[in-house]
Amino acid sequence: MNQEITKLEKLCNKYGYQVSVRFDTVYIRTLCESWYFELPTLEETGMVKLYHGNSFGNVSERYHKQFTRKITMAQLVTYIHDHELAKYMGCTSVFTYIHKPKFKNSRRYARA
Repeated sequence: MNQEITKLEKLCNKYGYQVSVRFDTVYIRTLCESWYFELPTLEETGMVKLYHGNSFGNVSERYHKQFTRKITMAQLVTYIHDHELAKYMGCTSVFTYIHKPKFKNSRRYARA
């Protein structure tokens, strides 16, 4: 799992995102938002249960489940980056706001 975290850190550095691991939880901090997923879920099932939080509000109030999917670390960082571009930069051509992303028919988020 350390190799996956190292890979994730390198991918996040490309966009200036910060990665930290605390108590089996991986946190990703972007310019405007926070994300996290739990390592035991990834190790046991191969799935990432991604939680998304805005920078405002109490921790318990600001996070919500974004999705649970089998996804590579590269696809995960791309998803987070596209989400931020769409939300804050108006680049909706690369991302659609859907509760459950349709990875099946998308080359950008193809299943691993």
